[in-house]
Amino acid sequence: MKRTTTTAALFAASALLLLPGCQSPVTSGVSTAVAVSGDRIVEASLQVDDRGVARHVSLVGATTQILPNGLLRVQARLASTDRRDFKIQYRFRWFDEAGMEVTTGGGSPWIPVVLHGGEDVPLSGVSPLPDVSAFTVAVRRL
Repeated sequence: MKRTTTTAALFAASALLLLPGCQSPVTSGVSTAVAVSGDRIVEASLQVDDRGVARHVSLVGATTQILPNGLLRVQARLASTDRRDFKIQYRFRWFDEAGMEVTTGGGSPWIPVVLHGGEDVPLSGVSPLPDVSAFTVAVRRL
């Protein structure tokens, strides 16, 4: 009887430890369409997996340019809605028309930046392939 109780208690404790790992990440669901030259439309979105940061940052705009080699250059503006400074990192993730990620090798590197309270900063990136139809700016706390 004692062994069954101990086993049941260990199982319950293990299940409680695993629950946070099963939860979906907390992401900011901001997305917008950005017009590029011609008929090409690119969707921009912001992904923030930290509740504290997600409540205080927003994607306020993006400017795009098609480079001579066909790659898409993006400058997204990330704004702080808080008075505090946030030390964050960002990177771009790129997607094709089918929604498949075209970023190779885990994506672009994480780039550190300080987002000062009440200000916005430009975040720049260039797509790895010409046929990109969407991008996500991923942000995490430094």
